[in-house]
Parts: sequence; structure tokens; C-alpha cells
Amino acid sequence: MDNILNLIGVRTEPQHFRPEYIYQGRIGDYQFELWSILIYRAISEYIRRKLIYDKGLAIHQFRMWKILFCRTLSDYMSNKLIYEKTMANTLFHQQIILMFKYISDYIHRLIYAKGIAYNQFQMRIILLWRAISGYTCHKPIKKNGTSTDQFLNLPQDVQCIIFSKLPLKEIVRTSVLSRKWRCLWTVCPKLSFDSTTMFGKNIAGKQTEKYTRQFIRNVNAVLQRCHGRVVEDLEIKSEFDKLLVGHLDNWVRFAASSYTKFLAVDLTPRGLEALDDPQYMFPLQLFDSRSIHRLQHVQLRFVCVKLPQQFSGFPKLRKLDLHKVKVTAKDLQDMLSNCFALEQLSIVHCNLDGELKVHCPLPCLQYLNVMFCGLTKLEFHAVKLTTFVYEGSAVTVNLHEVPELKIANIFFAGTTIGDAIHALASVLINVQNLTLKIYVRLPEVPCLMENKCKFSHLKHLQLLLSYTLDVDNLSLVPFLGSALFIEKLEIHFSSLFGFFYAEGASVRIFEYRHNYLKDVCITGFKASNGQIEFLEHIVENSPVLEVLTVDQSDRLKKNEPLLVKEKLAKYMDAAVYRNVRRYIEGKASPKCHLRLLF
Repeated sequence: MDNILNLIGVRTEPQHFRPEYIYQGRIGDYQFELWSILIYRAISEYIRRKLIYDKGLAIHQFRMWKILFCRTLSDYMSNKLIYEKTMANTLFHQQIILMFKYISDYIHRLIYAKGIAYNQFQMRIILLWRAISGYTCHKPIKKNGTSTDQFLNLPQDVQCIIFSKLPLKEIVRTSVLSRKWRCLWTVCPKLSFDSTTMFGKNIAGKQTEKYTRQFIRNVNAVLQRCHGRVVEDLEIKSEFDKLLVGHLDNWVRFAASSYTKFLAVDLTPRGLEALDDPQYMFPLQLFDSRSIHRLQHVQLRFVCVKLPQQFSGFPKLRKLDLHKVKVTAKDLQDMLSNCFALEQLSIVHCNLDGELKVHCPLPCLQYLNVMFCGLTKLEFHAVKLTTFVYEGSAVTVNLHEVPELKIANIFFAGTTIGDAIHALASVLINVQNLTLKIYVRLPEVPCLMENKCKFSHLKHLQLLLSYTLDVDNLSLVPFLGSALFIEKLEIHFSSLFGFFYAEGASVRIFEYRHNYLKDVCITGFKASNGQIEFLEHIVENSPVLEVLTVDQSDRLKKNEPLLVKEKLAKYMDAAVYRNVRRYIEGKASPKCHLRLLF
């Protein structure tokens, strides 16, 4: 019998795993499971004695009949009687007993009195159960003339809150539960339309126009049903096509009239077309003073933006994400100057070709991300900035006073360490965690870098340095010396032509102490002259060093995770291992744990 229960999917998990354990006026799941097991066992024993032993039915016929019968019974009891009809406990008990007594008598008359063949009996009993189940399903049980669907009795704003916690796909699926639920999903305040989710990724050639038209029909059909309702989130994501232009304007107009808080328009194409300039002009003029006050999060990708005349800005905007947006530096400055509530700003691959200066303070800005925008200078007033991310050419960055800056991720291409530090001198003073990635260009005249800037709050430094030849310690060591209280140092070396060791080369000595440095990790270590020189300096000038990890793997070139996992030291290249031990033997602190990895 246990095998039968497994086949028909009877739920026998512990009651505490079911959130709908006991409903008001409904039968508890533990009662249903007990009744199901007792009923199935009674029926099974009755059929086994009567059908098999008295009538001589084959075992495989009996098993098939019992599986079908019990599956139908399980569906009826679980879905119809208990979860949809909300019968009282005693009433349910009485109806079940009477129903099974009637079915038992009916089976007895069919088999013994009328002598119906097995196949006919099997078909009739299944049809009978389908009829009972269907009748009960389409004739709801009511008490005192009120509907048993308690969800529909909730206020509409409460329904919106509940639906807002579910994905749109799951909300739409609720429309099949009953006729009353068919249009209930339209109260959902969040709408997201993604052509890739609808039709998949493999769309090209002549299929593009076909699926674009279908995407338009789908979006228009949903928005028409939601007309006149408040839609808090509206997201449109599809590859740009000229067929979309007029409809996109209507969808943005719908967002403005629905007082949308989050609006996302992503028209990024696939392939080489993503390198072209955007063609769709985002209609900012459709937002009036009331609707623009509702916007809190705007995400635009692969569109053009031009400010209309007398643009008043986004007074309530908290998040702004611009990716591959065609906009002039002046329009962007004017837009940001009127975003006083802005907390997060991301500008990626927006070709500004000039300076970006936002003169008006942004008192709420906490996160700033600027990547590959062709800037020559960057200037913001953001006193509450905590995270700063920049990738691109080495330009002067002026954030004025940023006393709360904790995290900075900087990527400069084709510059010296000295120029990078000079460009960030006013930004990094208060930073605690710094990740600096540089494609290092060696200075024309190698000399010891003079760094007057002191990074007095820096605790964790991660350097990703790609060299053409060997390490430039004349710039690297003084930079580390300016971080007086650094505790953890990660350096990931990489070289275009590889690092080499020249026997007999002299090792220079630098007088910079690291009195708080406890953890050092070096990857891409090939025991070149510059790397040996740097390693010896760290070991000799870090009196409280606890862990020193030296890894041969070039993680930058291999694009591997920077997290170093411990491996056995015996696999390290013998020549590298010998040089490392030669220069640090007896110089490291006795408490230092040395890890040499391959």
C-alpha cells in the first residue's frame, strides 16, 4: 500500500512544514492524511478479498484499477473537499462515510448482481468519480450565503501588497484558479516584459519581425487591462526595432499616467549592433510635474536622451542607471543638478567626450559608478558617498570632501602608479578598502616616487597590476609606505611578456615600515628580480606579519577568481621555491605562517 501512496502523490510530510496547516473552518492536514490512509486501506482490503479471491482477477489488473481509483479519490479529497470547499469537520466526516457506503454498495451490485466485466466496471467507476468531483467543483459550498473565497473579500490595496511579493509569471497563473480570479492579476503593481523570456534567445533573420510584432501585441494587451490602475514598476526589455518606436512612446505615456515609481527601458541589441549609437529618443516630455515627482528609480539602456525646455529634474529620484545612453555632458550635468534625493548613480559606456562637473551638491548620494565614458575630468559634491567605482583612462577625480567613503574600486588603463595616485589623491584619503587595477606604464625616467598623500584610514588594499616587463618598485613601495595603518595586502601580478630572474642582480633596500601589516597575499609570482626585491622588503619591514601567501598562478591573465586556495607547497616550481627561501630565510617573523603555492 505504501507503494500505491507514493505513486498517487499522497502528501504525508509533517504538519509543521505546511503553512496552511489549519484554516478557520477547514480540516487540518493531519486529519486529512489520517482519513486518507484509513480509507485507502479499507478499500484496498475490500477489493483484495472480493475481486481477487472471489472473482479471480489478475494481480496486474487489480493494481492498475486500485491506482486509478485511489488517484481520483485523492484529487477529489485534496483539491475539492478540503482546500476549496472549507467544510466543517463533522460535516466532512459524515459526507465521507455516507459517500463510501454508497460506493461500496454500488460496487457490490455491479460486480455480483449484474456481473459487469472488469473493463466496463473500471470505466464506470472512473466516470462516476469524475462526475462527483466535477459537480462538487462547479457548485461551491457557501455558508450563510457568503463566498468561501476569503482572498476576494480582502481590500484591493491588501491584494496589491500580496501580489507585489510574487513574480509576475506566478501572479498570471492564478487566473486559472476560478472565474473570479481571471482578471485579479491586473491589480499587480509590478509589470515586466522581456522578449528573451517570452521567445528565447535564438531569434534572428526573418523571425525577428514576427516576434517583435507578437511582443508588441502582448505588451499592449496587458497594459490595456491595467488601464486606469496604479502600476509602480514597469520594465520593458527587447532588442531595438523600428517597429517599436511608436509603441514605446505609448508605453512610456502609460507609465507617466500610472504614476510609476520604477521605469526601465532596455533596448540593447545583440551582436555587433550593440556597438552602434542608440536610435530611440526617450520622451522625457511626456512626464508632467506630477508624474515626474513619482519616479524613484530610472534605468535606461541603449536610448538617446535630450532634455526638454524648462526641465525641472527628478526631485524624488533615488536611483539612476544609464548604460550606453547617448547624451551630452551638459544635459547630463543639468539633469543631475536637479536630483537632490539621488542615492545611487551608475553611468556606463556613455560617450561624454569631456568633463563631467556637477556643481550642485548631491547630499544623499552614497554609490557612484562611472565606467568607460571618455571623460577628461570628473567632479562631484557628495558628502555621504560610501562607495566609488571608476573604470577608464586616468583622469583627475575631485569628489571634494567624502569623509564617509569606505570602498573604492579603481581601474586605470595605461598609466604609471604615480600618475594614478596623483589623480586620486583627494579621493582616497579616507577610504578603508581600496581595489586598484592598473595596466602599468613605466615612467620614462625611473625615480623614487614622492607621495605626500597619506592614506591614514586604509586597512585593506588590493592591487591588480599588469606590467609589460618587471615590477616598478620605485613607485610601488613608496605608495604602500603612505598607507600607515594597512593590515591586509593583496597583490596580483601579471606581465605581458612574463617575469624573469637574472642571477646576480642587486636587491635594493627601501626604508618604509609596515607596522600593522598582518596578512600578505601575492599571486603571479615568478621570482623575477623586481618581485624578489618587493618580497624581501615586505618580509623585513612587517614585524607583526602573521600570514604570507606566495602563489605562482597568474590569475589576472587566466581570468581566475582572486580568492587564493591553499595547495601543497611541494608542487611549487623548484627554482622559484629555492629563490623564495633564499631571500626570506631567517628574515620573516617567527610567528609568520608561510604558504608557497603553485
